[in-house]
Amino acid sequence: MNSSAPSFSEQILAAEAAATTLATAQREASSDLAKAAAAQGRHYPQIIIEAADLLRRLGEPEAALDLMGEGVELDGPTAPFQQAYSRHCREAGDLDGARQWLRGSMLRARPNAGMALALCEIELGRGDQAAADEALELAIQLRWIDAPALRYAADRLTAAGRGDLAAIPLMMMHLRAKGDLSLRRELAPLLQAHAPFERVPEAVRSRLGLADPATLADVAVPAGSDSGHQFTNGWFQGAAKSVWDDLVPQIDPTRILEIGSFEGASSCYLIDTLATRKDIEIHCIDTWEGGVENAADGWSPANMSDVEQRFLDNIRLSVDRAPHKVDVHLHKGRSDLALCKLLAEGRQGYFDFIYVDGSHQAPDVLCDAVLAFRLLRENGVIAFDDYLWKEPLPYGVDPIRCPKPAIDAFTNLYCRKISIISAPLYQLYVRKLCE
Repeated sequence: MNSSAPSFSEQILAAEAAATTLATAQREASSDLAKAAAAQGRHYPQIIIEAADLLRRLGEPEAALDLMGEGVELDGPTAPFQQAYSRHCREAGDLDGARQWLRGSMLRARPNAGMALALCEIELGRGDQAAADEALELAIQLRWIDAPALRYAADRLTAAGRGDLAAIPLMMMHLRAKGDLSLRRELAPLLQAHAPFERVPEAVRSRLGLADPATLADVAVPAGSDSGHQFTNGWFQGAAKSVWDDLVPQIDPTRILEIGSFEGASSCYLIDTLATRKDIEIHCIDTWEGGVENAADGWSPANMSDVEQRFLDNIRLSVDRAPHKVDVHLHKGRSDLALCKLLAEGRQGYFDFIYVDGSHQAPDVLCDAVLAFRLLRENGVIAFDDYLWKEPLPYGVDPIRCPKPAIDAFTNLYCRKISIISAPLYQLYVRKLCE
């Protein structure tokens, strides 16, 4: 037995130390600390992937690629590591390497349409039109369930100057969420501009109905549906509105608290729905700094200064046209601090309806849930958004970076004080029975 080999406990503690160093590197945007974390965690693929991602964001793609090369020797040809390696190769301009690793990943794990479309974009960059067409035909035969991957593929294909191909992932998303007006506004001009899609393989055109005039009619936004708001995505429209159309009139809230406002889609809905017949008070909490998905290399990048301005403009529009008074309170900052301040101001049991859609990191969600419960009146309702959301990470799902474990913990611990309202499980709604 080799006495110099680290024990199991020592290996676990080394991984924890590396994770702590990596967290500091991310917070301080330090490439030196990222490299130190990778050295500490050299036996742990997840640490290497995240350290390489950080180095790439900090403008050191070659160092990132070197790390991935070392990691693949450690981890072997596993699908998550190959997919991450492909992404780094593509960012570094090594399209042959990107193709090799992505194809390997697709052979070792159940692929989806987003992966095939990413392969199509790589093949186009390599100048292999036949291989790109093959990837397109493969994409329509795979699962269309990964919306972030489809959105990423659409953005990459648009950047490559192929709006006709960008329409393909957008159409896949539309067919799964036809109520998303923002998506329809984005897709309709592409259908008009590129019809009859002669450069797209016939099998793809036929499967998605790209050349069918009826498709454009289906995608077109109905006249009068444009509210004048500036929403760049349809998350609320697609995931929550249909439930809220039934639930909000039943709750009929007057005092509302929203944790996570982004562009104000949910706030504007509540103002437009409730302030037509009574005065309401709404509190909005957000840092307007965005989450990991909104970073430049995230799966939903956003300029958060622009997002905040759109929020202000959208709220102003809804308030100005509301026939009744709307008392809006903005709390710019972290939700834990804002919620504690509301409690300190004596607002325990104050709100009728609380919408939790802030940070999706499990510890943050649990903190929001516990403090929100204190602020909610008896018989009031908390709505948890994105109950089943999972961050699209190259190495799979990290349960600490998902809302569900926190929401499950809250509902289990408070099971004698709440009841769960039946609704589609992408969101979870609970009613407060007692303190």
